[in-house]
Amino acid sequence: MEESLNVMMDQDGMPRDKLRTHFLKLMLEMHFLSARTWLASPEGDFLSVDDIIHLLNTIRIGANYQHYKYDMEQINPRQISRDAKT
Repeated sequence: MEESLNVMMDQDGMPRDKLRTHFLKLMLEMHFLSARTWLASPEGDFLSVDDIIHLLNTIRIGANYQHYKYDMEQINPRQISRDAKT
């Protein structure tokens, strides 16, 4: 499962850094917790399998958004303008 998550994150263009290692551990735990909760819940009281998959993918994609948001916050528009002039 970890390799599948790595492949998806590679396809999303996420860097292989220490944050990713931590995120993968959390995602794996969330997959198992979701499965355990689904199995232990009375029918109709929890999300469907498809809903759980969508939720977990939303979390993964949200991490991608946070990565790019952080990168954009590090960009100084004045520096870009100066670099363009040289």
